[in-house]
Amino acid sequence: MDRKRGDGGAFGQRISDSDVLDALHEQPDPVATAGELAEVLDVSSETVRRHLTELHERGLVDRKTVGARAVVWWALDADGSAAPAAPLRGIVGLLDGEVADAARERSKEWREAFDGEVDERLEGQ
Repeated sequence: MDRKRGDGGAFGQRISDSDVLDALHEQPDPVATAGELAEVLDVSSETVRRHLTELHERGLVDRKTVGARAVVWWALDADGSAAPAAPLRGIVGLLDGEVADAARERSKEWREAFDGEVDERLEGQ
């Protein structure tokens, strides 16, 4: 991150798409909001949102609206599938192809169940 003088003359943090992507990968949860990432990066939510939108357009992250104004974001693997949680990401590299595929399938099932639970909670509000 660089410091850059803004329009008002004050210095602010300048971040890159890579900074945002790194912060997203380091989150303890499988998804994060722009506000959570902004807090970690010490920048505005709008700044993070602009970077997340760029990353989304490049196919590196995906998003889901989970409320009237709430959006969660997650990183995607190179093949466009949701990146597994950090512990699984480390383990999959140690597994043979068949076991790694099974781990990825379980991760996909978990994400679908998570999405369903979020949808149910929103319907109940």
